[in-house]
Amino acid sequence: MDIALDRDNPRINVEPNDKESDIIRKLIKYEDVLDLARKIAKVGLLPGERIITVQESGQWVVLEGNRRICACKLLLSPNLVPAEYRKTFPKITTASEIALIEKVDADVAPDRRSAEPILTLRHTESGVRKWKPVARMRRVRRLLDEGFSVEQIATETNSSVGGIRKTIREYRLLQLAIDLAGLTVAEQAKLEDPDLKTNPYPHEHLFAPVLQDAGNPNTRPQFRIEHSHLGRRVRREIAPSD
Repeated sequence: MDIALDRDNPRINVEPNDKESDIIRKLIKYEDVLDLARKIAKVGLLPGERIITVQESGQWVVLEGNRRICACKLLLSPNLVPAEYRKTFPKITTASEIALIEKVDADVAPDRRSAEPILTLRHTESGVRKWKPVARMRRVRRLLDEGFSVEQIATETNSSVGGIRKTIREYRLLQLAIDLAGLTVAEQAKLEDPDLKTNPYPHEHLFAPVLQDAGNPNTRPQFRIEHSHLGRRVRREIAPSD
């Protein structure tokens, strides 16, 4: 299946050095691709569920339908299944089973930005697997990186400007926590879990409004993170309950 999984998929955290095998492993671990593959192996892909793709650097990339494409890739090429999942991953062997998934209907977006309104609708409708809180944060971060203003992101995602600002602050706090030195493997894994929900930390102690230019009274407040005691706060929040 000649299509790449999206490195900017907000469902998972993809590191710069991650290979597609790492993306596959994360989708299986965090996004129920194993269960989806079992369903696809039994009945094939549901009619009418078209993926959305875009061509980037000469490579077709899936923007909508990463879980489905991941499942199909692994069903068609079992050697791509991570070793720890091979015993339980479903198999298809007959020509009819293979024919059901080796070709996938797709819509082609001219670029990522053009696909954003469709992605928003798809992941807010009932019946479609919604983005988890951290996934929504990553999407906002990606739109910021692509040059969208906070107001444009609010429009694209059907959110309020205040809600987007809150999401940006929470994502920056999460990234700071992930980058803390000395975290154990278990602590790091918990912070990288897509099911992680932001806890209402005492933001008044962690976020302090400052002016981008103190000499200009018209400058909008920006935010910086106060580092004191952050490490202890993070560890307290992610510590396993007794």
